[in-house]
Amino acid sequence: MRAALVPLLIVIVSSIKSDGQPLQNPFDILLDPSHLQEDLHLLQEVLEKIHPGLNTYTTKSELENHFKEISASIKEPISSMTFYGLIGDLLSMIGDVHTDIEPSEAFYDRLNAEWPVFPLSVVWLQEKLFVSHNLSGVQDIKAGDRLLQINGVAADSIYRDMRRYLPRDGYNTTNPDHVLGGIYGGFRNYYASLHGIFPEYQLVLESSSGEQRHLTIQGELYSSIYDRAKALRNTQEKKNKKKNEQLSFSFEGQVGLLTVRSFHPGKIRANGQRHARF
Repeated sequence: MRAALVPLLIVIVSSIKSDGQPLQNPFDILLDPSHLQEDLHLLQEVLEKIHPGLNTYTTKSELENHFKEISASIKEPISSMTFYGLIGDLLSMIGDVHTDIEPSEAFYDRLNAEWPVFPLSVVWLQEKLFVSHNLSGVQDIKAGDRLLQINGVAADSIYRDMRRYLPRDGYNTTNPDHVLGGIYGGFRNYYASLHGIFPEYQLVLESSSGEQRHLTIQGELYSSIYDRAKALRNTQEKKNKKKNEQLSFSFEGQVGLLTVRSFHPGKIRANGQRHARF
């Protein structure tokens, strides 16, 4: 189930700031608090009426109190993205991977086509955030570098907060980590949704040897990021063809080892394999 936010008037804004402040965007338009209160009430009413497991992980009174807190915080006009920031973390309370709350499709359309986004892909390991793929134009960032800060905010804190906005089953964080991580991961989308659109990012990184360094990198259009990601993945797959096989069988001594990395037909075919034939 997906909760839709109020429709917005899209205005083209061309001004770009480079002083560490987010870009102005059409989704900063302030909305009447009474209309947002209506949306909030509708969201609560629909969830309570049709969601079969709404109180599996959070009691009815806890969820009601959370809605009251959100309602009490909406006193002045706010933007749709601020509203999303208020309601999106309901997902961590509901604990149902099939229940999702996201910004409007219009926001994502503009994000994918026109705005600069965070050009590093990440992975969360041992409660720390690392660079998994460098898709920026800065060569001094390596896979395995730990992200300590992004625009002056602790990167680990950003990630933990961001994870509350993704669907999951119960208290399991496997799906949020899967969605946010990887070469095409959603970290950059959620950063834009929750923190804004930035033309550049001030980073503090730590190398595997413990050396810390400060870097400024430019935000990149999705088209550039996708092209670099595709080229990088193709290179990696050529080097590690055997490793990327989704289906394999081998003997280790007297033991037969059957490995099934995915049941996804597309992933299996992409590696020149067929599930039925295998």
